[in-house]
Amino acid sequence: MKKIILISFITLLSLTACQEKAPQIVSGREWNAGRNLVADTTSSFLHWDPLIVQLDYGKNFDFDSLKCEIIDESGKVRYSKMTAVSPKMGSYTLQGKKKGSVMTIGDFLRSKKPQTATVRFFAKDSLIVEKNIQVIAEK
Repeated sequence: MKKIILISFITLLSLTACQEKAPQIVSGREWNAGRNLVADTTSSFLHWDPLIVQLDYGKNFDFDSLKCEIIDESGKVRYSKMTAVSPKMGSYTLQGKKKGSVMTIGDFLRSKKPQTATVRFFAKDSLIVEKNIQVIAEK
């Protein structure tokens, strides 16, 4: 009986280890280059806050191009970028540059008004994942 329980436990552990994570978007104000990830993660920004967006695909990419869109609350695409990716990659980070610094959420949306924006990632014209972010009024 102990052997059956042990074998069942080992099988369960191996199945759990093989599961892939679902794709997710992480947004924030800072980039940690040493760890290659977004630091200071949040979904609420003031219009002058830098915006860094990272797509964590959960496994290596199985496509060769990736499209990122940022859409304002009226549904208008305010930012769109197509990027080549490779199967060796499992994540992609968007850090827009403007005059030597990281673009703010206001720069991406071309607006300073409070609103809800949507970040979307596409592969081969099919939506991978999307995330809503808030642009809030000054505190």
